Amino acid sequence: HLELPEDMIQEKILKLTLQPLIENAVAHGFKDKRVNGEIWIKGEKRGVERYIHIMDNGKGLTEQEYKNLQLQMKESAIIGNRHLGLRNVNQRLKLIFGEEYGLVVSKPDNGGFCVTVFYTLLK
Repeated sequence: HLELPEDMIQEKILKLTLQPLIENAVAHGFKDKRVNGEIWIKGEKRGVERYIHIMDNGKGLTEQEYKNLQLQMKESAIIGNRHLGLRNVNQRLKLIFGEEYGLVVSKPDNGGFCVTVFYTLLK
């Protein structure tokens, strides 16, 4: 499902930002789900800041896995091979846009997994 404001559809985004996130939803979220897997891509504008929420209705993570992932996302160095795609995208966003930008992971109320891309328009 694609829900983007009309004028946001033509905006450019940093290369290889969305592809690994959508790939993760398919590869990990739907790993054990053979039918009815859905992905939502929702865009939101707030001035020059942009939010793209990628949500799925897959298996999600346990509460502890969410906490661990949120801690890993704050680390500046990528160590180990777990969540490498998420952390790589997060670090690139921070490098280009600044430390206040990047990815935010959360657990939707209806289950599954949500990752939000937070960035600003390039000048």
